[in-house]
Amino acid sequence: MSSDPIASKSAWICSYMGAHQDTLVAYAQYYAGARKPHDVQLTRVDAQGMTLRWSEGGRGENTEARVAFEPPLKEFGEVKGRMLEMREEAMKGVGMTAQPQITTFILPSLHIVPLILLLFYVTLQPSPTSIAERIRSLTGSWRTVRAAWVFMILAHALETAYMAVLARRHRVPWGARWKWLAATAAVGYAALGGFRSLVKQKRIESIGKAA
Repeated sequence: MSSDPIASKSAWICSYMGAHQDTLVAYAQYYAGARKPHDVQLTRVDAQGMTLRWSEGGRGENTEARVAFEPPLKEFGEVKGRMLEMREEAMKGVGMTAQPQITTFILPSLHIVPLILLLFYVTLQPSPTSIAERIRSLTGSWRTVRAAWVFMILAHALETAYMAVLARRHRVPWGARWKWLAATAAVGYAALGGFRSLVKQKRIESIGKAA
């Protein structure tokens, strides 16, 4: 008997899907009959189906359900396509808005700010006896510093361009849009992550409200 081609990669799939709470909520409601699922987790995926666990109504008592794949998967390469198909069906079935409007701005994580400030310090502190000079020496002198600036500016510019696309797609009003664009230009991916999290939250809140 051949081994399950999906089960060996179950932990990786479950970890990846943990960042997609909107999709998991749609799965739980549409395929498993959950009413108000909170903290939905994908705990196992194999060729026959997937196992979901959630807290009904956020009361802390877990419910678990098995969702079958029809037909079963034959190879790992089929996982993404099947789960995307099921996602689209589930979102439509529960009335989840795929592109909800975002009207507010939330301050993104600032965990990258110390690194940006360090780069400024290393660039602007010319003293040969300073800590900045020691850092420059350890990292390859000014060539590395210049390369770091080029990388950060290019990366943040591309991320800001992508944020502009997302802001248009989600019909963000200008009062909030310029803040998202400025935040992305300043801290890059952290702002994009905050925006995506807000989109997922709004998708969940839209369930049953779509016209």
